[in-house]
Amino acid sequence: MVAPESLDHVREAVECVDTLIGFTASGRQRNASPRWMRVVVRPVQLGGRLHFQFSYFDGKQDITKNYDLNELDTPIDEVLREGLANYHVQTKEGDLHVRITKKGKILTSRGRCSGVQNRHQFEHNRTRNHLLTPDNGREVLVAVGILDRDGCVKPTMQPKYRQVNAFLQLLGDRLEGIDADPVRIVDCGCGSAFLALSAYAYLTDVRGRAATLVGVDWNERLIEKCRGMVVNLGWSEVLFEQVAIADYKPKQRPHIVLSLHACDTATDEALAQGVHWDADLLMAAPCCHQELSGQLESDLHRAVLRHGILKHRTAEILTDALRAQLLRIAGYRSEVIEFISTEETAKNLMIRAVKDGGDVEEAVREYAELKTFWGVEPSLEKMLGEKVAVLLEL
Repeated sequence: MVAPESLDHVREAVECVDTLIGFTASGRQRNASPRWMRVVVRPVQLGGRLHFQFSYFDGKQDITKNYDLNELDTPIDEVLREGLANYHVQTKEGDLHVRITKKGKILTSRGRCSGVQNRHQFEHNRTRNHLLTPDNGREVLVAVGILDRDGCVKPTMQPKYRQVNAFLQLLGDRLEGIDADPVRIVDCGCGSAFLALSAYAYLTDVRGRAATLVGVDWNERLIEKCRGMVVNLGWSEVLFEQVAIADYKPKQRPHIVLSLHACDTATDEALAQGVHWDADLLMAAPCCHQELSGQLESDLHRAVLRHGILKHRTAEILTDALRAQLLRIAGYRSEVIEFISTEETAKNLMIRAVKDGGDVEEAVREYAELKTFWGVEPSLEKMLGEKVAVLLEL
């Protein structure tokens, strides 16, 4: 862990209170055990006087404390001694970025002011807690095209930036149950892999967890693009393989299996593989739902199904409900949740499943009743094979 005196230039920038817009410290230095994942400092007006609000976030709770100008030295000392690895100071005159590498080297860069719109915002309210930010995830966010070279979120990429952080929130909520070193992740149908790469950066740089990532996709162009990004990022524990999801065979059991906007039954292939691999956590954001749409034929529901849009939405809801139910039968606690607003993307549902057993008998009964009522045969049931077939016959 570097000596706090080595960060005096950070202290000096923060203590220039007349120009300070904000300060963020995050990440973890090697061999350090900071209490906080992230600390955010910003000026606020309280009772007509200038104060500095420190927000401490440990992944579970957000603690906020306000300090008078004369009290500023002590909390800044505490932050710089905490063993955090990334520091970003925003001032009216420009930005200061400091990163401490795994070898203990201090890398410093300066850029133009990225906080112009916040210069005069002293309202006493909380800023939204993003888990991966220009402060702690600058390199990966630039690589996937969310940030420009100055470290600012591109206006057109604001929705994707929010999507990344909404996804990481859902992932982070379930990491405590995975006691593995390293955490092995497989992204099935990875595409451009911007969420998976963000997840890897979050685990390693923010949470301080060792991790590996394998992205799987049949599209050669996308795989080559992802490989190029990984080379530029210098990530030796991240690989991309051009192979069909059903044909991929991991060398070791994955702990987390992702499927993020894979088309139609590719989501089912990913979920089935995750179950067969005995993964601890499955996270799938389905894309299109074409399979069951072609199976929905019922006189009883003709008033709904004759309308294309209603038939499509019925197929979407039914498909994801049956998927979640099959995962329950396979021994997972599953849930279907909205992970981002529909204003950001119409494909805003996430199936999240944690392996923990459960009431299989109830899950089987509910699944059988739902499937019979609609007269459908989901692909996922066939793909899971004996994992659920024996139970469904009981």
